[in-house]
Amino acid sequence: MDLFRRVYHVIKTDNSELYPTIDDSIVETSKHKDDYLQFIRAFGVKSAMIVPLKLRKNILGVIGFISTKTEYPYSFSDIVFAEDIAGRAVSAIGNAKLFSETSLLNQKLNSETQEQYN
Repeated sequence: MDLFRRVYHVIKTDNSELYPTIDDSIVETSKHKDDYLQFIRAFGVKSAMIVPLKLRKNILGVIGFISTKTEYPYSFSDIVFAEDIAGRAVSAIGNAKLFSETSLLNQKLNSETQEQYN
């Protein structure tokens, strides 16, 4: 598992990825294998998901989830839940962007109105 390649794949395909079981063998083919093994062992990663952050047809990035519990590996229902969380996060990002743009337009309008009446 090459994390960078997997993230790129999620961004390119717009599809979430699920890794219900992660152990040392999953990273054996990666050119960054030593770094990944160190990360997996240090944090005790047992399961993972990578989910795209989509705003309409644009991919803003990805969100990753890791589990350290062997007895609770991620499953398809967790992907559904994670995609819902990602959707809510993107909605918040979109709303914040709209709020910022509206505030700037409001400031500009107020400034122009004050200039007009002064």
